[in-house]
Amino acid sequence: MSVGTPAPLLPVRASSTLTFMVEYRNPGTITFEATIEKPEGPGAFVEFPFSVIDTFGVKARVPVRAVFDGSVTYTGSLAPYGGKHLLGVRKDIQEQLSKGPGDRVTVEVRLDTERT
Repeated sequence: MSVGTPAPLLPVRASSTLTFMVEYRNPGTITFEATIEKPEGPGAFVEFPFSVIDTFGVKARVPVRAVFDGSVTYTGSLAPYGGKHLLGVRKDIQEQLSKGPGDRVTVEVRLDTERT
């Protein structure tokens, strides 16, 4: 497989259901700045500004470990939504950062290899 080619999904039979294993590309730590956004309803997020397909080799959900502003850690996922991928910013994280929707944060993400 060459670099830039999304990893294939490999079917595995588990009992009577068909499940899929995903092979992720591990790009190391990726750092970016983003604005905390708040949709209608509960929750907040930052948008991952790069192509998840080019970065991680998949277009599905990506398990990650994140660090906000160099101090607050979070284990979560880059979740696909409307053609982009979002990373949740829980209320307790916003409180620890003393930041909220509309504020800029520095985000470091890396593939959570313990959950892949």
